[in-house]
Amino acid sequence: MKKAEEILKAVAEVYGISVMDIKGKVRKRTFAEARQVSRYFIMKILRLSSRKIGEITNCDHSTILYSVKVVSDLKETNRSFRKRFNEIKEDITMKINESLID
Repeated sequence: MKKAEEILKAVAEVYGISVMDIKGKVRKRTFAEARQVSRYFIMKILRLSSRKIGEITNCDHSTILYSVKVVSDLKETNRSFRKRFNEIKEDITMKINESLID
């Protein structure tokens, strides 16, 4: 899943953490938010099942659905989150389009 890894890398870069932190279980706010955002983008961009996303990000399907809901709510209600979200979205779009060319 090269594209899923690209999404994880883009999110990790913006949050200043590693992909392993996103896949890990540490419950620090920054890590948790990055996990939720990466799950959201993997689901919305790659249209993978929650089961497959769970395999990639080490969680169960209900956690995926919760993550998507949290991110959807935050991008509507939190201006600073929305700014970071849009920055990640642009980065992911650019990286995925570049990988389509390769």
